[in-house]
Amino acid sequence: MPEQILLADLPTKSVTLTPLRATVTRDIHACIKPNQTDLTILGLDPRVDTNSIRIQGSGPATITDIQTGVVPRTDESPDLSDSESSTSSSDESDSDDANDGESEALGKIETEIVRLEASLARARALKRVGPSVMNMLDEYGKRLAPETAASEQVGSFLALYEEQALRCVERQCEGEAAEGRAERELMRLKGRRERMRKRMLRSRVSAGREKKKRRARKESLRAQRARERAFRAEKKRAFWTDRVRKVVVSLDRHVVPLRSRASSTTTTTSATAATDKVDKDMDISLQLSYVVELAKWSPRYELSIDTPKSTARLTYRAEFVNATSETWKDTHVTLSTSQAAFSRPDEPLPALVPWQVKLHETASDASSNHKHPSWDRMLRSSAEDPFTVKPENPFQSAFGMARLGQQQMLASQSQQQVQQQAQQQAQLQAQKQAQQQAQKQARMTPGALFSSAPPAAPRGSGGGGLFGMSGSGATAFGASAAAPPANTVPSPTAQSSAEPNTLDGPDEPNTLDHQDSIKNDFGLTTTYDLPGRRTLAPSTIPRRHVLADLELKNVQLSHLVVPKHRAAAFLRARIQNTSAVTLLRGPVGMAVDATFLGTSSVPPTTPGEYFGVSMGIDPDVVVRYSPPKVRRLGASFFAKDETALFTRVCVLKNAKPTAVEVTLLEQVPVSEDERLKVRVVTPSGLEKEGDKTTLEMETSSGSGGVSLGKNGEVRFVVTLRPGKEVKLVLEYEASAPSGSEVGN
Repeated sequence: MPEQILLADLPTKSVTLTPLRATVTRDIHACIKPNQTDLTILGLDPRVDTNSIRIQGSGPATITDIQTGVVPRTDESPDLSDSESSTSSSDESDSDDANDGESEALGKIETEIVRLEASLARARALKRVGPSVMNMLDEYGKRLAPETAASEQVGSFLALYEEQALRCVERQCEGEAAEGRAERELMRLKGRRERMRKRMLRSRVSAGREKKKRRARKESLRAQRARERAFRAEKKRAFWTDRVRKVVVSLDRHVVPLRSRASSTTTTTSATAATDKVDKDMDISLQLSYVVELAKWSPRYELSIDTPKSTARLTYRAEFVNATSETWKDTHVTLSTSQAAFSRPDEPLPALVPWQVKLHETASDASSNHKHPSWDRMLRSSAEDPFTVKPENPFQSAFGMARLGQQQMLASQSQQQVQQQAQQQAQLQAQKQAQQQAQKQARMTPGALFSSAPPAAPRGSGGGGLFGMSGSGATAFGASAAAPPANTVPSPTAQSSAEPNTLDGPDEPNTLDHQDSIKNDFGLTTTYDLPGRRTLAPSTIPRRHVLADLELKNVQLSHLVVPKHRAAAFLRARIQNTSAVTLLRGPVGMAVDATFLGTSSVPPTTPGEYFGVSMGIDPDVVVRYSPPKVRRLGASFFAKDETALFTRVCVLKNAKPTAVEVTLLEQVPVSEDERLKVRVVTPSGLEKEGDKTTLEMETSSGSGGVSLGKNGEVRFVVTLRPGKEVKLVLEYEASAPSGSEVGN
């Protein structure tokens, strides 16, 4: 019959966690018999990868076969009604033990009372003896006749009478004295007995109350323990599986034959000893390793940025969890970066996609009245949502508010915006097809096509202004720059460098240290050996361990604005990984100048490489974006082309007490047809990809430049001084043959 070994009884040598799964190694010490032996290891998680099961070992045996399968679990399932430990009856005898001393004293008093009552009875009996003797002598004297009695007889009687009378008096006095003493002592003891009885009665009543209180406390403790057992049972049941995996290992023990007779010098005794050794059981050591899912680790970071010093401190933590049905007791834990796979960032920055346009030929029959191209398709790209381009409410921004709920709200809004854009792209495509059908059936007048601008996107409350600024178009795009009010609250980036930095580690003498992990590099894989040994029980609550505290010396802050998608300035931090540690993709909790902002994501970054993190929307950089406009310039008489001018205007204002650098991304459509010509009018000098020019700005406001990139991307880079604003205008001109249709 094969020997059965429960997995829970096997020690866990090591556990190696990866971002996807865990590799477990267990030691097996068994005793095998001669010839064939089967070892059955029962209790593995049913989700173990069967291809990863490995058996190694040492000893006088050979592994001939390994079988594995999933079987029903035979051990008892965790039950809420676990057997309670029997309560001791000592609590019930505590009150009796407390009264033992008084009961013993009362017993002594009772004994003394009995003795005194006996003494009192003797004293009273002694008092009765004297009168009886005297009465008897008196009766005898009366019967004694003087005439018949001799003088000697009368004399002896009188002497006896006198002697007995004296004795009777003594006995009478002695009895009365003894009776008095006994009565007084008896009265004292009886009073003491009554007082002790009353005290014992009060003690019993008090002990009864205490007993009830103790019983109530014990019942409460028993109920609490029952709840704890129920919680542990429920927790264990959450990871309980009805089926487990078993591994059957077939071993063939080596039998060393005796040496040949020709060269043998072994005696009969040694041969018998060798035979006995072969027949005895032998110990072997095996090592079982396997890979199981639902146990993994992931990186998590804590980033503290010091803007006055342009430095950052990054705490690299490991978050690991065991969600299998196994418990790994007293094991060595290693974290490995192999097989890494991570999710996308939570808050992606807006990005521009190529904006391709082309011409569609219209019907050339006599009934067609279409002469002018529809410039609406060059006014907005298909990926542009005309309803979401609106100023941000600074009070809904996550930057500088130090509240995680606000950051999560913006992340949710960003995800909803991406979904709405995808839905509205499909709606725009359907609208385009409907417009094409309508244009073929009805003739549109030139004034109706070019005189009216597209409907403006709805603007949110606040109008993009900060602390009472107007949100109207005239004020937003026609007013000159105004200095910020004197009571403007400075942003976190404007803190004085002379203030003590609470995030600076070396300045804190009482900072608690973490246990260092041992880092090992093996090619493309990095492992971290956690110090000590620990037990990993099944749980959904992750554990954390600090892998490294990194000081990053190069931090650059900038702002990114993509107004056609969102009229807001995203604050970005460009940080260089100046450490020797490769950073994996993972969530990061960010704090700027001791103010917590929220959660972002760190991309994979090698040593020396730069990575950027988005820190949310900065309300101190105000963005006001007007709806795009189109104006018909007229048709060329000789070329018979229709021309239109498109305008996009964005106003940036720096409400910070320090200068900021803002990158604004716009784009112009890229023509796929040589008959459809598109060129940038304003800023001038942007004719082909790679062209750069300087922005015309007041020197007191700052400086900036603009360049034309790939796929029609127009990049404005502006440095704004405190309290200043700049108006950025993008104008592009498009011409197409009369009667043609522009489409994406």
